[in-house]
Amino acid sequence: MTEQSENLRPGAAGLVAERAAICDVLQNWGLWRDRCEWEALRSVYAPAATMQTTWMDGSASDFVDVCERMSAGATRALHYIGVPIIQVNGLCALAQTRITILVRSSLNGIEVDATCYGWFVDRMVKLDGKWLIQSRAPIYEKDTLAAVNPGVTLALDGDVLAGYPAHYKHMAYMQSLVGAPINLDLPAPGSKEQAQMLQACADWLAAGTH
Repeated sequence: MTEQSENLRPGAAGLVAERAAICDVLQNWGLWRDRCEWEALRSVYAPAATMQTTWMDGSASDFVDVCERMSAGATRALHYIGVPIIQVNGLCALAQTRITILVRSSLNGIEVDATCYGWFVDRMVKLDGKWLIQSRAPIYEKDTLAAVNPGVTLALDGDVLAGYPAHYKHMAYMQSLVGAPINLDLPAPGSKEQAQMLQACADWLAAGTH
């Protein structure tokens, strides 16, 4: 028996346990991200893990660094993490999880809430007996932007708004006004790019190596 195989739990009960452990990682990510527990957040990532968001495409380490810097500002984010659909193949797993992201910020002096709906696609790996996120890619489906005070009407620049992808344009609009660089290349729901990304994940899982 190899060192790697010793880290796996056999049988149906073992598969349930593996999925539960992965679910814990994904739920902890949301809690620790929103509570600004940065060292705990770092602990859910594999070495050289990568992250994509509306505002970055790079290393998970850089993602945590930027989140920590941003936490000193007025913008606050909450992440509601759904129940993931998990496929396991040896020491590799693929998790697809419904998410809702809520961001409160200020837009031209008006307090606003941006809400974005979609899901995370996570490649997970088991290292030294622990499941960790190796890469995360989001698929954003739709978003909204509204003033916290329902009696206030927002005046948005239509030309600027139209320059962002339709499925996350309001979130991008708000984030751009506070200086965030916007990632314009995230796959749209139902697009060829989404299908290619999911196929690449399926191929990676089938190979079962990392």
